[in-house]
Amino acid sequence: MAKVVDFFVANLGDGTAELDVPEEKAAPGLLAEHPAVERGAVADAIRSIYAAALEYPEEVFTEDVLLEAELGVDSVKQVELLTRVSEHYGLPPRDTGFRLVEIDTMAKVVDFFVTNLESGAVPVAA
Repeated sequence: MAKVVDFFVANLGDGTAELDVPEEKAAPGLLAEHPAVERGAVADAIRSIYAAALEYPEEVFTEDVLLEAELGVDSVKQVELLTRVSEHYGLPPRDTGFRLVEIDTMAKVVDFFVTNLESGAVPVAA
């Protein structure tokens, strides 16, 4: 560790001098100013991910389709699908208060992700 400190002192000084550090810029694609998320684009992306994973045509993923009751998407598969969409958008892990039972239709899935994307904490596109 001493060698690391010596390196920085030798190259940066002892830390008393002011450094001219450029202002950080937001990474491209991040929601720096919380712009509106296009719900239709998010719905299309989620529909595509679900269709590919479940091998159903995209048309079956209407807003009001009941994922488990009508399409047979059990809770294990639903968690897998939510994880895929989260990874697609770079979302952080869901919090401990997350209740899967409350997200039983495509509309609710889309709303969940739109809300999280609009929070500005995650990239808009992956």
